[in-house]
Amino acid sequence: MLDEKQKIINAMDQALYYTDHARIKMIERNITREDIRMVILHGIITGTGKEKNITKYKLRGRILDGRLLVVVCVIQNGCLIITTYEATAGEKGVMKYAEKKKNDGHMCLVRK
Repeated sequence: MLDEKQKIINAMDQALYYTDHARIKMIERNITREDIRMVILHGIITGTGKEKNITKYKLRGRILDGRLLVVVCVIQNGCLIITTYEATAGEKGVMKYAEKKKNDGHMCLVRK
């Protein structure tokens, strides 16, 4: 999927724009344009789908504040952001963690 990722990056370099829905959700969820760019540049493609001969991409990546975001976009005269949200524990590749006390008394994270 590296070729697909490069297509998205190239489209973003051409133009990066947002649906009204994406802009509203970004405000509600405190997600910035820089966060979107970070996910596109450093995240991974977790899914694709076709709708009316247009490929929709789902990317997932961590941003500077530590949140794991999902960005849904299409390549259409640049890169059009459809929506973005914080990844849920059910998202592919996201693992649930719990705190556990080690024998030495320190806390650590363990996979559930």
